[in-house]
This record gives sequence, C-alpha cells and structure tokens, in this order.
Amino acid sequence: MAVPPQYQMVIRQQPEGALVTPRRSACKHVVHPPPVVELRRVYRTSLDGLLTPPMHVVMAVITRPDSEDDIDAGLGPRSRHASRPIVSSRYGVRDTENNGKVKTLFVFPEVNMKVVGAYRFKFTHVEMRSINMLLSEPIFSDVFTVQPLGSPSILRAPTALSRSLGRHGARIMVPQLACPHEWREEDSGDPSGQ
Repeated sequence: MAVPPQYQMVIRQQPEGALVTPRRSACKHVVHPPPVVELRRVYRTSLDGLLTPPMHVVMAVITRPDSEDDIDAGLGPRSRHASRPIVSSRYGVRDTENNGKVKTLFVFPEVNMKVVGAYRFKFTHVEMRSINMLLSEPIFSDVFTVQPLGSPSILRAPTALSRSLGRHGARIMVPQLACPHEWREEDSGDPSGQ
C-alpha cells in the first residue's frame, strides 16, 4: 500500500531568464529571479511553518521545455549546460504575503547557464531519515530563456522575496551586465560542438 505524501512543493518565485555565462568566465550571469520553492505539509497541523527534522532538501536539475529528463545527465563538467549540481537547504522565512507566518523555503540563487536556449527547472524534495530517503514526485518551473551576452532585457532589481531571503542568510546574487571581452562564439552553441 502506497504511503500518501506528507509534503507539497509550491513554486513561489519563477525564473525568467539569464545571460549566458561563457565557459571559464569570471562573470557569473545567474538565472534571475532565483527560483524559490516552498515546502508545505499536505495535512495542515499546528506544526506548519518551519519544518523540523528529519532533514529536508530540494534538488533541482535542468530540462528542456518538452522533456522531463535531466539535460546534463551523463555529461562531464566541461559539457554541462548548468553550472553545477543544484541542491538547496531550507530557510525559515516570515512570509509578509501571509500574515507573517514562518514558511519553509528553498532558494537556488547561484545557477548560471553555459548554453543559450530555453530550459526548465525540475525540483524534487528529498526527506532524509535515519535509515532511508524519501523522494517526492517532481514539479517543474515555467520555461526560462538564456540569452546571448549583450541582451540586457532580463536584468531586474531583486524581488521582495529575494530581498527577504537575503536578510535571512541566502546569498542572492545580483545579475551582472555582460562581459563582451570574454565572449567566445562557441559558447552560444551545443556543448557537443555540433
């Protein structure tokens, strides 16, 4: 008999876009605004808010808009579309949009993309227990677009939610302007070189 899920993921902040980050570049053009996932209990109790142990993390991978598969699965570091494996631990933040109640949020503020194109985030909640791990059904973000350097339209001021997370210790990076001197034509294409 299947065990009903205890938690539900809700995307509180959708990614919109990013400038491409050339490989070996010192400039990191992060996805903006950083996606934020809230973890809620399916059955609401007096314990709602900041979750207690066991440990909770949310993992993210990058997919194509029409696929559920990790686009970087099996690729080496020099060929990946995204900057790194992406895992977020929790932040307990008072939600100014919901009477100041404490919410459990997971933020992904340092993701930069190496290849121009359209992508989605795929999020999976992992509940770590003393003897095993429980994985949730994944959810997907809206499609976001990675643009060539010199496309300033995606640059935005930090959102209210990003600023709140920053005050609670999350390292929220502000999108940078392009670094044209570091641009290489090969960074706009497929990582396989085709």
